Amino acid sequence: MTLDEFTSTWADSIDDLDAAAISEDTPLVDIPQWDSLAVLTTIAMCDAEYGISLTAQEIQSVTTVGELHALVSGKSS
Repeated sequence: MTLDEFTSTWADSIDDLDAAAISEDTPLVDIPQWDSLAVLTTIAMCDAEYGISLTAQEIQSVTTVGELHALVSGKSS
């Protein structure tokens, strides 16, 4: 999956997150919607869309949108 495909799918799963407003280098902490519910939503989205399991600890170990994409891509290949 490309970064654009991932960010589009991910943004669709998070309330009020605009994929056009984020980039590979966007720090997750700078995204107002990034909270514990967004972490859980990301886990559910990755399971439903890509068939992979992520833990909250794995997600919390990344700091940017690009790192999150790399984590998901690495698990899905």
